[in-house]
Amino acid sequence: MDAMNRTARAIRKSFQGLAFGLIITLISTLAFDSMANGQSVITGSISGTVVDSSGAVVVGAQVQIINETTHFVTPATSNGAGLYTGRFLQPGFYDVKIAVTGFDPKEETGVELLPSAIKEVDFKLSPGSVSATVQVTANQEMLQTGTANVETVIMSEIIENTPNIGDNPYLLFTRVPGGYSNQTQGSEMATWLPISNAASGTFNGFGRSEVSIDGTSNLGGAGAGFNPPVGSLQELTVSSSSYDAQEGRGNGGAIAAVIKSGTQQLHAQAYMVNGNTEFNANSWQRNHGSPTGTPLPRSPVNFTQQGFSVTGPVQIPFLMHSNHRTFFMVAYEHSYDYRVGGNFGSTFFSVPTVKERNGDFSELGAAGGTANGGNAIFDPTTTVPQGAPSNYASWCTGNPAANGQPAGCFPGERESFTQEYNEGPNNTSLCNGDTNCIPQSRWNPAGAIFTGAAAPAGYKQSIWPLPNATSPTPATPYNSNYLPLDYGTAIHYHALTARVDHEFNDNNKMHVSFNRAAVNNVANAYAGYPDDEIGSAWVPQLQAWSVGIIDYSRIITPTEVLNLHLGGSYHPFHLIRGGMFTNPTSFGITGSLPGDLQNFPGMSFSGNGPGYTTLQNGVGQNNFTSYIEGTAMFSKALARHNLKVGVQLLHNVSDGTGNTSTLGTFSSTNQFTQENAGATASKTTGFGDGLASALLGYPAGNGN
Repeated sequence: MDAMNRTARAIRKSFQGLAFGLIITLISTLAFDSMANGQSVITGSISGTVVDSSGAVVVGAQVQIINETTHFVTPATSNGAGLYTGRFLQPGFYDVKIAVTGFDPKEETGVELLPSAIKEVDFKLSPGSVSATVQVTANQEMLQTGTANVETVIMSEIIENTPNIGDNPYLLFTRVPGGYSNQTQGSEMATWLPISNAASGTFNGFGRSEVSIDGTSNLGGAGAGFNPPVGSLQELTVSSSSYDAQEGRGNGGAIAAVIKSGTQQLHAQAYMVNGNTEFNANSWQRNHGSPTGTPLPRSPVNFTQQGFSVTGPVQIPFLMHSNHRTFFMVAYEHSYDYRVGGNFGSTFFSVPTVKERNGDFSELGAAGGTANGGNAIFDPTTTVPQGAPSNYASWCTGNPAANGQPAGCFPGERESFTQEYNEGPNNTSLCNGDTNCIPQSRWNPAGAIFTGAAAPAGYKQSIWPLPNATSPTPATPYNSNYLPLDYGTAIHYHALTARVDHEFNDNNKMHVSFNRAAVNNVANAYAGYPDDEIGSAWVPQLQAWSVGIIDYSRIITPTEVLNLHLGGSYHPFHLIRGGMFTNPTSFGITGSLPGDLQNFPGMSFSGNGPGYTTLQNGVGQNNFTSYIEGTAMFSKALARHNLKVGVQLLHNVSDGTGNTSTLGTFSSTNQFTQENAGATASKTTGFGDGLASALLGYPAGNGN
């Protein structure tokens, strides 16, 4: 078998997108900054007015907005309109303190700031001394009146404790009114990993939603890319409409995950989930799936998940003690999911029989009364030419009249191997006396490898597994004669999230986070094909997600704040097949290809009835996607108005390479081994066989 076309091609897709936007927003407000948050998908603002007991505004009141978790302080001062604003604040709980000469100090504790929210905290001061402090506990509002967003915030307690198959935090958006996933409850567990892009999200009839983590886009295909460990999230915000323009790149909703910051005290938690067969209920279909009504056993599944998270102040023995300005959070999660694919216990393959691998096709269906007996295999090199007499060759003499054809040969007719080599019980030198035998001297070197008659050069054995079951159709003994020992999907998923928050001083704060996930998905974990599964549908998928984020806020003056945000992701994806980067010359195919384009070409075979299982092409895939976004936001309070100017830079690169060649997937049919080569009638029921044609080296074509 010689490859007539050795031209190699590489499919390479490259897309580079660059978007640049400048937004200037002038908002008029009576009491607060309605667009104070710089990176709107995460940060929010706390603002309000300060008045005395008569309702007159108080100018120059010193306000401290203190994060209850890290104790980071954000200062603010009431302006000529009595308005104070703390901008670019991380979501969480805050204490707001106010002090001004001649008035009693006041403090409001437990003020909850949600992602992208604007919280109004007003103060009415009474004359007095500065020695007494009036403390008020904030009353948490169910309705956020600071913005027109329609959103739901899912806090960490709910994320960690709500039953959620697979513990994919992003899938919790399906529990929010207006949210819909393309996955049903029953399929979430099987497709919750990033490899499935399950959390695509549908809102208001639109299917494309913006997914982010710590203010950076986290899209992977049509859904979430990196899935963070459950213990790493502070909250998940689901916006269904009227969200900030910075989030409006999708036509659906906006799903924003916020990573936890560190804490003043060391805190750790760990968890484990076990979803093995013993703990899973049987499905309704399997309880009622057998013809007799007897319940089928539960499909085997092995699902385990372990994770932990640690938060606290940064301390390095002998080098750095806790300074109450630097805090960390680290979370890790590992999942293993194995489940049987297809119909458990009934996914059979059709592989060549032991006799067929030795050129013996005598087992193919016999039909009584035919000239050559059974499904005869004919020699394509003995075709009778047009105009030849009926006694064209010596073997024509024994051909009786049949099916409207006279005795002897007719144009287009071929000699069967049984006739040509006098096969049968009287000649035990070929196939132990069987008929329908192709002598080894006629085997094509490449054809012998593809049919399992010989092992490829450098390989231990045939590329086909041996039959281990009896065919349900005796006339085609190759049909459904192999049951893979283990035909399923095994997935390993590792996810790591780390975040560090640092306060340089009251006016300068920064946080850095890094997220990394690795997925090893092996579809059809072991199909039983020897020699590294060459030719099988065994497909490992390897992919990773890396997301990095830096966010910095600086209070320039009491009325001017700058926020800088830089985020990016990198996503390599590798699809590996058996036979990828394999030199075709090992399989008897002449010619050469560059190393990065070499692969097992694949082969399909038709039979006399059902076909044989196709040997899969060894074409793999390598994709690389990178994404960078940078945002600079400046906010300035002007009396009762606020000016916000923003610049955002987006850069996306998608690069895909598939290793392939013009060899494609060869096909082999019975056209070269059937009795006639174009005549309209035949004398026998011999229709040939695709596997026999391949053994002789006659492919019908390839799949280019």
